[in-house]
Amino acid sequence: MGAHSNLGVFSDAQALVASAASTYTLNLNRTTPRIGVGVPIYLCVRVGAAFTVCTNYTFALQGDADDGSGDPAGVWGTTFFQRTVVLASLTAGAWIFRIALPYEAIIRHIRLYYTETGSTEATGTVDAWLDLMPQSDIGQKAQVWASPVGNP
Repeated sequence: MGAHSNLGVFSDAQALVASAASTYTLNLNRTTPRIGVGVPIYLCVRVGAAFTVCTNYTFALQGDADDGSGDPAGVWGTTFFQRTVVLASLTAGAWIFRIALPYEAIIRHIRLYYTETGSTEATGTVDAWLDLMPQSDIGQKAQVWASPVGNP
């Protein structure tokens, strides 16, 4: 059995059955980090188990100065970007999206927030993590977007 770390993981086979924050919130452990300056860091999100009912989800990358434990569900100080995706057409293992994190984001804690905008009876899972390169499996309906904020 090999070593395992959840460093850089937001969701690992997280069931999406309602709107919710990612399983993990990442603490960048600095008061003024500059995400991805010099080397792009990619947010990679893919389907774990296929969704059984047609549904849409909005995926939002959020940040805050603290861990958000006192904030209402879904409310954090900054939303860096968000995308709405129809999940029913994607099979297990299909990429939902891969996007470079904003270069000039200065925030300590980041998380994903999944907002359900379709059926409330959908079942399926997602995997989401940070990576230094977008995964090379471009063939399965992948969408790779440039960072929405600035250049290094």
